Amino acid sequence: VVTGDLGGVVRVWDIRSGAPVLALSGHIKQVLCADFHPNGYIVATGGGDNIVRVWDLRKKAAAHTLPAHQKLISSVRFDRCDAVKRGGQRVLLTSSYDCVAKMWSNLDYSLVKTLSGHEGRVTGAELSPNGQYVATASFDRTWKLWSRE
Repeated sequence: VVTGDLGGVVRVWDIRSGAPVLALSGHIKQVLCADFHPNGYIVATGGGDNIVRVWDLRKKAAAHTLPAHQKLISSVRFDRCDAVKRGGQRVLLTSSYDCVAKMWSNLDYSLVKTLSGHEGRVTGAELSPNGQYVATASFDRTWKLWSRE
């Protein structure tokens, strides 16, 4: 399990013992969201510093730092679709209080697409199980369903 705290520290926990096994520092404000990559040793985190950090747990360090958004990061999600894996590119999906969601390449973490259209803070984003759609929810009292194409 991975958690983040208000001090900006990311912790990886052993669920059998309930003890923390790794603490990662790098965020300068609170960590609000985290997600494991399907490979199990990469973790993405985001928070109040507007930065997404991609951690390599084998190296116990940040592998990538993305100045992803203009305001706090509300969610990070790795693509888990097998169809996407066979077709090539997986993505990391981020959402933010800057009213947009973004899709980043899992290969080099370059920006693939910006999903703009909400009039309020985007509080969450999720990829569909088949990899074809992205759903976003916002403070503007709407949710949007986006095609990945």
